Amino acid sequence: MDVNEKLQQFGQSLEEISGKEYKQIEEEVDKEIKSGIEEEVKIYENKKQTNFDKISQRIEKDYNKKVYNYEIQCKKEIIDEQKKLKENLKLEIIKRLNDFVKTNEYENFLLKSIDEGLAKIEKENDTCIGITKSDLERYNELITNKYNIKIKEIEEKYIGGCILENTNQGIFIDNTLLNRIDEKLKG
Repeated sequence: MDVNEKLQQFGQSLEEISGKEYKQIEEEVDKEIKSGIEEEVKIYENKKQTNFDKISQRIEKDYNKKVYNYEIQCKKEIIDEQKKLKENLKLEIIKRLNDFVKTNEYENFLLKSIDEGLAKIEKENDTCIGITKSDLERYNELITNKYNIKIKEIEEKYIGGCILENTNQGIFIDNTLLNRIDEKLKG
């Protein structure tokens, strides 16, 4: 082997060693790059997940707030509609009761209403019966003869029926038609 061959072999041997080192360095660099990229991707994914969670929570909170507000609005509308229906019902009942107080059956109702009230009062002395002006005009004589109690006029808004009052006993009984309507509509 001459010097040229030895130099050639030495050159090839250096090329092989440098090639192996180059490959090893390249693999290490690739590993570092890959590791760095994976780390960056993890950081990015964590940030993305955190951001997604925050946005999801905000959306859910907004949704729940809107649902709550909608439910409140619906309940408000239902309550308003119930009030309107009760008012309309009350007006219709008042209209029909105004017709009823003009009938012959109303007399029996009025006397029964007075009897029910008087049954709750121990002494009838100092008791006063309050009836509407129209009832006073129609039934004053009948009530005076039957009960022999002081009669006073109450407002027409009560429609009919009676109010029994005994201030000595502290008793006030409202058997008016208006009061009966109001009690029924409350329940």
